[in-house]
Order: sequence, then structure tokens, then C-alpha cells
Amino acid sequence: MENTEHLAKIENLCRLCGKETLIKARTSKFKFSPEIQQLFQINVNEDEQDVHPNYLCNACRCCLFRIRSKKEKKIINITIKNYMPHSSCCQICFPDPHDPSEVNHETFESNMETIVDLFASFDEHEKMKCMETMMQSVFSTSIKSSINKIQDKYPYNKMNVLENFDMNAYFEDFDQNLVLLLLAYCKQTRETVNMQYMIPILESLYRLVEPEFVGIWSFMQNLVVYASTKSKHACNILGTAIPAAKYTTLYNFLSDINIGAETKCPDGDVVFIFDNEQIIGKSWNVSATNKVKMSVITNVAVAKLNNTNDLQKNEELIPGKWMTSVGHEDIIADLCESADQLYSHADDLSKRHYEEVYRVIDIAIHQLKNELIINEQNTQCTDHVDIRISELEHEKKFKSCPQCNLFLEKNKRKCPQCHISIANYNKKQTDSEQDIEANTRKTAKAQTIRHNSYTEEPVNTTLKYNHIASLHSGEPTEILLLDPVFVNPNSVESIILVLRHIGKKARIARYCNPDSSENRNIRFWTCVCCDGLPHGLVRKVKEEYFICTQCGEGMLGFDATQHHDKSSHTPNGSTYFLEFDWVLLICGDGHYEMNLMKSFMEMNWNIFMKSLVQIMGFKSEKAQYSALNCSDNHKSWQLLMIFHLGSVLELVRPYVEKCLIEQKETTPEGYISFVKSKETNSNYLFLFEMTCRYSQSIINTRMALRRNNYQLLETAKWMSKELLHGRNHAKYQDIEMYESFVRQILPAEVRQLTSHHCSISKSGHLSKGQGYDFILEEENKQVKSWLKRGIPSDKVWLATCRNHQSLKHVRKTVLNATGNSLDASGGSKEIKIDEAITEWRLLLRQTGYIFDEKHGPVLTSISGDVLDQGLLQFTEEANRKRGYRMMDMLLHQMPPNDPTLHHPVYVLSSERDKYMSIDSLTISEIENKILDLVDEFNEENKSMFQKLFSDMKKD
Repeated sequence: MENTEHLAKIENLCRLCGKETLIKARTSKFKFSPEIQQLFQINVNEDEQDVHPNYLCNACRCCLFRIRSKKEKKIINITIKNYMPHSSCCQICFPDPHDPSEVNHETFESNMETIVDLFASFDEHEKMKCMETMMQSVFSTSIKSSINKIQDKYPYNKMNVLENFDMNAYFEDFDQNLVLLLLAYCKQTRETVNMQYMIPILESLYRLVEPEFVGIWSFMQNLVVYASTKSKHACNILGTAIPAAKYTTLYNFLSDINIGAETKCPDGDVVFIFDNEQIIGKSWNVSATNKVKMSVITNVAVAKLNNTNDLQKNEELIPGKWMTSVGHEDIIADLCESADQLYSHADDLSKRHYEEVYRVIDIAIHQLKNELIINEQNTQCTDHVDIRISELEHEKKFKSCPQCNLFLEKNKRKCPQCHISIANYNKKQTDSEQDIEANTRKTAKAQTIRHNSYTEEPVNTTLKYNHIASLHSGEPTEILLLDPVFVNPNSVESIILVLRHIGKKARIARYCNPDSSENRNIRFWTCVCCDGLPHGLVRKVKEEYFICTQCGEGMLGFDATQHHDKSSHTPNGSTYFLEFDWVLLICGDGHYEMNLMKSFMEMNWNIFMKSLVQIMGFKSEKAQYSALNCSDNHKSWQLLMIFHLGSVLELVRPYVEKCLIEQKETTPEGYISFVKSKETNSNYLFLFEMTCRYSQSIINTRMALRRNNYQLLETAKWMSKELLHGRNHAKYQDIEMYESFVRQILPAEVRQLTSHHCSISKSGHLSKGQGYDFILEEENKQVKSWLKRGIPSDKVWLATCRNHQSLKHVRKTVLNATGNSLDASGGSKEIKIDEAITEWRLLLRQTGYIFDEKHGPVLTSISGDVLDQGLLQFTEEANRKRGYRMMDMLLHQMPPNDPTLHHPVYVLSSERDKYMSIDSLTISEIENKILDLVDEFNEENKSMFQKLFSDMKKD
């Protein structure tokens, strides 16, 4: 009997929480057996029938359903009821009256119904009075105490509190009566409420009670707004809307931020990056001897490499021990070969490059086969570009009647069909009608262009590069900002200070105390990355800055050591060592790519790039100057892609047309054979070289950096090196030669380390890598965003750099919570340049720039200007100059007496005349020219001249 009553009682209980279930709302526990097993490790299939209930209450069912639909990751406030077999002390049959969980709620529910019925009988005034009395009773003291608790526990002006802010814990610390009231009003639960919406409401209610209250979450949002906009009005508006403080409070917080502890360099193999950062002050008034104030520092960052070998603790791998030209003369001679095919690794590099070229050509072939249509006579092909050219020619000769759309000759004033005066008809139209007509005409024109396209779907000419292997690990790489150096790295003295700073931060053995407890973490060498001018200065001090072992004095150059011996020590009585032989210098590949693009743009500006940017809308002189100098890297990249893809299509089109007419197979290899037949068309060959070698190599550089593909990066640098050596880019000429040499002599372990980390991905995305220099530029930009207006002091710089990681964490917390995460792992945004490519093809086709019948062996620009014919040997001439420069740089062999070695490869004939004129020659070059002419004198005049010349030298 007792067991029957026990079974009847458990039949109405929930299997999980033990609460009573309503017959209409209960659900079988077996419907959610996987979720119960996963969350609570309870296998309901093994339950005993006379011990465990078979149903779930409605609340537990809803929670499990949300888990199943992935709307929640965990269940809150479900306490599992522990069921025991029936006995004389069964808690279900004989509940403990003192157990709060077993209190009979029937009396409470009965009283509650009475209260609700009574409240419903009140009129509106009585209801409001009742609510007011109840709220005052509930919140009489709790709100004030909760505000004090929040202010004490979450002070908004403490950096460590901001960094460790937890939204869930913060939400739980609010007055729970107020939370329940808001949840009831919004018909939400704790599990479903959106906290980033609820918390500002709670903070705003607290400010109504305490006007000086500042909520930490609102303050964090306004702090990010300040860093993103630097707008006083934006911060004040947000600070008025929510208790986020105003501009002055934010300004004072960032001004008085504690300096904090310095950031430590991580263990393992690392790369140090440094670059200058500056803020130039604005002068609002005019004054005598006014000078612009500015603040310049050198920011230093460190990136930990994904490598576990600790190679930088290996003393044998110190660069000073293996980085020398002595013994590597054969490698240098190999690198100095003026022809690519004579370089021992040229075949492998060219093969990888032309694999990408063949792929682009193959895509172009398939697109052109879809575009081209053969005429009935099977003698000619046309495409949408040809039709567009015909339309433009037609528009030059004819106009259309605005009423009946009949085409008329340009000089016609009256329509012969509808007999209206065209000029008077246009005058009678109202402004609104004219606008509608203009819009209709534009729409019809656009539709006509799309109708004439032979492709059923829009052609997507944006290439995908997923076939390029990515060597990123998939894990985010954290960049740590170290203490800055308060110098501008533009001199030898400044570079020495910067490198010593890095050496101490890296715990290089030379700068460590031999008795220190950190000796187990010392390094013997490390990688240092920089770009441009600092790269040349670092190379100089690395190779020529000596330290005297007797007195510890430093000096630059071998001559300085000899002078030091004579003045301070006995001759040859002291020994010296290179202080910075521990530096493995790495180039900032982001700026390397930018300079390749600048060189390509500058060299081809007067040939075809100026015409390209003009049809892209760069009309003014200032806009064209900006395009020439690649001021906007993103726009420059798009211009390069437009040129590259459009040029490839126009270059390949004659080959595809020929094959379609002759009904032959089209292949990239067949196209390369076709190009050889164009040897009499100089324009075609030059455009082919600029496209398939140089613009393709720049694209390969970008793709290799994005995917950390060192093989493709090495290929791209090798195939594009002539762009730097063919024009005036002295800094990056030296960088290219230095890197080419170092890459050949790297020890195997170091080569593997640098190759697998030629770029890094901050987000971990496999195709979003960047050069180290661009990574530091991003960090510098973020540092400057936290600085107050004006010229920052050294103390402010130091405090901001040391708190950079904390401020980054605050920014990330706010952006993630508001759905604006910076770490989104989506793919790259597609560049929509199809129409721009068509316009470039249209220009090439209209000018007939590469048509055999219009151009022969004379090289011209797209506008018809004759170019210097030596430009056809651009690659060979640039390689010749590079060979002599490399011999001078690495072997210190003087180049021959040839002034053209210091000149760029001439583009225009006027450029050749300028550099070869007597005004452009140096004194030594003029003297050499005079001496060359002396050989043409007779013996008597020659002796007279030599005597006169020697007398002049003496004077």
C-alpha cells in the first residue's frame, strides 16, 4: 500500500529538479535523454521505475530545448533531485517540515491569489498608490547599499579592474529586486536577457538615484568611443545618454594613468620590431620665430615565434660567426650574374613564378572563349568591348530625339518624324521631368550595356588565391609592446641606443650580469626587423661598430679603431669586438611590397599608368600626384589589379581569336609560343613583360605574405628585383642585395626559422598574414588613439605603452560584447573591379596599343609618344647595374668608369638627354670625359694639355 502511494507521488514529480509537474505541461524524460546524459551524466534508460519519475517539468523541458537548439551553452539554476528507494524515512512520503525545500506552498499560493484578486478590484489611482508603497518598501535601503557596493567593487578609474571586468559577475552584483522587476517588465529571464542592453539600463537607474554615479561598463564603452573618434562631442553625448562620464573625465583618466610595470619579453625564439612614431603639434596662432612642436619616439614590439627549438639560445648560431663575405665569393659571383638564366637557382624560381602566370593566362583563356563570338564568315570575333566601342563611335556622330528616340545627325535641330524642335522641347521640360528623363536615360543606357554582354552571368574577374599553401599555424600571434626609446632612429647614435635597448630587453648575453638568476633565459642572438633608412643604419653599426676590450669605448669604422689605438693605447695593443654581431636583420616586407608598387607605378607612369588613373577618375593634378606616389596603399593595389587583369585579357585575346577561327586548342603553353611571334611588335612585348613578370611578381609578393608562403615570397622578390634596380630606389636596392646574400648563407636551422615566419597572423586566419613592420604600424596607431590631444610627454608615452595590452583588452571586451569584433575570421572582402577592368580594356582596344597593324618595332606610350628604345632591354640593363652594385657592396670592388650605372633605365628620350647632359655629370665624371678626349690630340697638343692639367691640379 505504501509503495503504491509512493509511486503515485513520484509520478507527478520532475526527474531533474523534483518539483511537481502539471499533466498538460509535462514531457517524457526520454525525449531529452542525450542532453541529460551530456549535461548531468545521468542515463535515464538505467533509471529504476519504482525510484525515478518518468517526466520533466515545463521549466526543465524549456532549458533542455534551448540547449538542443544551441541558444544556450549551459543550464543555470537547475538543482538535481537525488531520488532514493522508498523506506520508512522517505523524504517524498514523509517530508521534513523544517526543510525549506519541502515547505508546503499551498497556503502561500492561496494568499497570493487573494492578494491578486484584491489588487484587481482597485481603481487606477489605488493601484498606483499600492505600487508606490510596495516599491518604497522593497527599495527603501537596498538601492543605496547596492550603489555603494558597485562603486567600491568596480571603480571605473582603476586599470586592473577595467582589464579584468566580467559582465556576468557585474550583472549579479546589481540589486536583485530591481533586476527581477526589469526582467518581469521585459518578459525576460536571466538566461535569455541580453546583458549589454540590460546593464546600461541598470546603471542609468542607479544614476537617477546617485547623479554622480559612473557605471564601469558605460565608462568602458565611452573610452572606446574616445579612442575611435577623439571627438569631444561624441563622448559628451554618450556620457549624457548613459552614466559613462564625459570627455573631461576620460581625458583626465588617460592623462593620469599609472605607468605600471614594464612588459617582459617572452621566452623562446622571438622577433623584435622597431619603428619611429611621431606627433606633430598644431599652431593656431602666428608669432615671431614660431617653431612647430613635435614628439618623436621609437616604439619597440616583440612577437613570439611558433618554434620550440630555442635556437636563439644556441651560441654557435650568432650571426657574427657566419655572416661574412669571406669564403662566400662564389655565392656573390653567382648573385652578380647579369642574366637570370645564369643564376644557379633561377630555374626553380622562374618555374614557381610562371606556374602562377600560366594559371592567370588559363583563367583569361576561359573567360575570353565565353566572351568572343565568331561572325558568320568565320573570319573575325567580337565581344562586349567591341560593341561598346561601336556605341561610343555612334554617339559621336548621332544624337537621339528626346521624344521619339529617333537617331539624328548631330547638326539636326528638328526631328523629321515627330516634327518637334529639339532645343525648344528641352527648354519646356520642368526640372523634375528633366531629372526623371535623365535617370531613365541613364538606366536604359546601363541596361543596354548589360544586354550587349555575351555572358549570361556577371563575369567575376577577381582572382582567388586559395590554391597557395598557407604556413600559418592557425593560432593567433600576440604582439607585445615594450618600453619605447625616446629618440628618432635616423642616425647612427640613435640606432645604437635602440639596439642596446632591444639587447637588454631580449636578455642578450652581452648585456646580462653573469651572476644574475635569469642567466638560464639568456639569448645569444635574436631577429630585429625594421625598414627603409633604419635598415641601412642597423646594417652599418652591425658591421662597423667596435668596442675596445681595454677601455670599453665604442667607435664606428676600422679607421676609428686605428686612431683609438694611437691616441689611447699602444699601437696594436688592444683588441676589439663588434657590439651588435648578435643582430639578425630582417626587412619589413610590408614596406618592401609598397616600394615595389611605387617603382612599378613611377616607371610606367608616362607609358600607360597615367592614362589608366585618369579613366579611373583621378582628374586633378593633386589626385594624379597621389596615385603616382601610391599615397593610398589600398587604391594602389586596386589600380595594379585593374591593370594586371585587364592587360592579361587584352594580351591573350589575339591568341584565343586566332585559335577559335582556326579551330585549334587553346593552352597557356600555346600562348607563350604565340608571344614569340610578336617579336616585331615592341609595344606588345613590353606590355607582356610588365604584366607577366613585374605586376604578377608584385601580386605574388602580396599573396605570399598573406599566407606566410616563403617559397613564393622568395620567387616574387627575385622576379621583381629589377624594378628597384632599374629606377632610383637606393635604400631598397641595398636591402634587396643584402637579403639575397644573407638568404644564401643562412645556417639550415636559422633558414627554417625565418622561412616559416616570413609573416605573422594576429588573428590566426590562414590568409591574413602581414609583414612585421605593418603589424607594428597597427600597434602604433592604436597607441596614438589613446593619447590625449597635444604633444605627449615622455611620461605619457611610457604610461600608454605599458598599459597598451590592458587598453587593448578593454577595447576587445567592448567590441566583442557589442558585436563589432576585430577578430572576425571571415574571408577577405572581394574587390569589385569588373567595370574598371572593362574600361581599361576599352582604352587599350581604342588606342590599338598592341595591334600589329598600328605599331611595329618602335616602342611608344599608350598616348603615342615615342619612348627611349633602350627600355626594351629594361630587365637586362637593370640586372647589369645590380651586378656592379652588389660587387661594390659585398666585395668592395670599384665598378667601372660608367656614369650610366648611377642613372635609372631611361623611359623617355628626354630623360636620357637630361642625365647625359654636362650639367648632370659630377666633377670626376667630367674629368674622365676630358681625359678620354685627350687621346684624339696630336703628340704636341697632348703634352701641352697634360702639363696644363697637372698645373691646375697643383693649384
